Amino acid sequence: MSVPPVTTAQPPNNFIITTAVNPTSSTQTPPPELRTRPPGWHAQLFGFDWSKRSDHHKYLIKSGLPVVHAAIVNDDWDLALELIGPDDFGLLWLPPVSQSAPKNGGTRLDAGAWAVNLLSKNEKIQNDGILGMAYHYHGVTYTGENCLYGASLLNLCLLKPARPDVLQHVINLAANEAPNYLNLPDAVGRTPLWVAITNEDQASVQLLLKAGADPLQDCKFSAEGEPKSPLSFAAKYAKKEIFRDLLLATVDRLKRIAPYEFFDADPLSLKAWASVHSSEDVLWLADQVQVLIGPLLCCKDKSGSSYFYRSVIDGSLDTMLAKGNEDLIEWLRELDMPIFSDDIKSSPLYAAASNAAVHTYYKLVDFFSSSNKAVFFNMKIHEIYKEIEEQFVLSRTSKDFDQYLDHIPRSLPASKSIGKKILIDNQFKALLKNEDKLNFDDYARTVKSVWPFITDNEKNHLFINAVLSNDSHMELVFSLLDCPLNLNDIEELMFEASFKRNTAAFEFAADRSFAMGEVLESLRAENNTGYQMFQMALLAGSLKWVEQLIAAGLNRQQVIAKSSSFMSMLADLDPQGLSEKLKGLNYTITQLTIDHARTEAGKQALTALMNKAKNNS
Repeated sequence: MSVPPVTTAQPPNNFIITTAVNPTSSTQTPPPELRTRPPGWHAQLFGFDWSKRSDHHKYLIKSGLPVVHAAIVNDDWDLALELIGPDDFGLLWLPPVSQSAPKNGGTRLDAGAWAVNLLSKNEKIQNDGILGMAYHYHGVTYTGENCLYGASLLNLCLLKPARPDVLQHVINLAANEAPNYLNLPDAVGRTPLWVAITNEDQASVQLLLKAGADPLQDCKFSAEGEPKSPLSFAAKYAKKEIFRDLLLATVDRLKRIAPYEFFDADPLSLKAWASVHSSEDVLWLADQVQVLIGPLLCCKDKSGSSYFYRSVIDGSLDTMLAKGNEDLIEWLRELDMPIFSDDIKSSPLYAAASNAAVHTYYKLVDFFSSSNKAVFFNMKIHEIYKEIEEQFVLSRTSKDFDQYLDHIPRSLPASKSIGKKILIDNQFKALLKNEDKLNFDDYARTVKSVWPFITDNEKNHLFINAVLSNDSHMELVFSLLDCPLNLNDIEELMFEASFKRNTAAFEFAADRSFAMGEVLESLRAENNTGYQMFQMALLAGSLKWVEQLIAAGLNRQQVIAKSSSFMSMLADLDPQGLSEKLKGLNYTITQLTIDHARTEAGKQALTALMNKAKNNS
């Protein structure tokens, strides 16, 4: 990839510090060690002399192997090389089913349909063929050291492993004469490429890829949750050099890989591979597969975050942009850089919204919006972008908004004012939505940012929420309060506080409530009122207002007559003064009254009064 000219001495691709590795260097995984056995060793296990023509024939009948398979199994590489030719491709590559005994008393030899179905291009028919083959050879699928009945000759050569010149000859024949065999699954669903990866045989992997083996060909019947394709299998289990080779081959096969699908997908297994590798390995792979630098820099490695995310968090991206290296964004644009990820808090743009300089966040937003316009048609990504915008306004102040708007070219000064109003409105909405989730510092910063720009009604609303939330929120907003409190809001606050059992909030509102003042005056005028206010004070746990209502002349007898639960609530609120508050009243305390009390002290106070009443009677 060509790197654009830069405005400083530091080139954009210094963003990635890697060491190039030659794919053909000494880091290449060595092929599996070739076992040296005398030709005919397997036949000898059955009591046959491989060198005798008659014994050779008897062994073939006994084993059910085609002659070429038999030569491979017996390590007779010279014979195998002599015999293998284009005509060996086809069903002769598989153990002949005609060796099976007739079934159900029939006279015709069993020629199972699986031998034909296995070569079908119809996936369902091919799956049936694989299952039929596995069932047919149940109990004899493996022999010796991983030599597979029911395997193609190519898989058998890989499993042995075969002598290199034999393996090369077989792969060449397959590529030239029968390319479908390069991806033919064996009795357990593995393709030749899968077998080579399992053996950590990088040389064979490279030969197969060069011949045209497909890294994305799914393995049949892989366990749930396990990789399906050779590429995904290598991402989880193979050495990085093998995965690199498969990835390069896959990129060459695909006509289009951008934009890379990070959401609910990982078509090239980049996220899966990076998650089990170090940051250094990820940078190494990015250097090796240049076309995938962007997606790889956004993949989370073993540390749990991506290289690009960390560059935002640690400020290195801020530093580079602050030095005037504006061409870095253009370089990122060329890399198919996915700013989002399905884990939103790990995405670089979310990190920039929270931590980066305003200039950096603006650059990334501009980069994203110009590079990914079609993404807004994806509702999930659109919602994630809205969440990132929300994070930005919750992490900034009104001065930050001014700086952000300064980067946007505008023709009229009024445009900036409108933009500022939109950002402040969004910040206020985000504050109301998240005020219970924010830590106090973030809450305080956001409240102070919006306060000069919101209306008196909005300030009242914010204040009521703060009072109902906690004392620190209430103290902060009260210290900023520069407008009269709305009487309707006060009454609403008193009502809400009683049902939330928030004593401080209730007493704050009751002290300023016009309705509560009217009730007190009415009680002092010996009117029979105050029942609802007394109930709210009890619910809120406000002993102060319970006593003020009683002192003003509340008809306690009528209150108790309405519900005996009020005695239980009074006992919880003031166990020491319960007797005095019930003095002179007619009441009966039952076990149910005691059970309704929520505190042990309340239960004991009620029990004492009940026992006293019994003794007096």
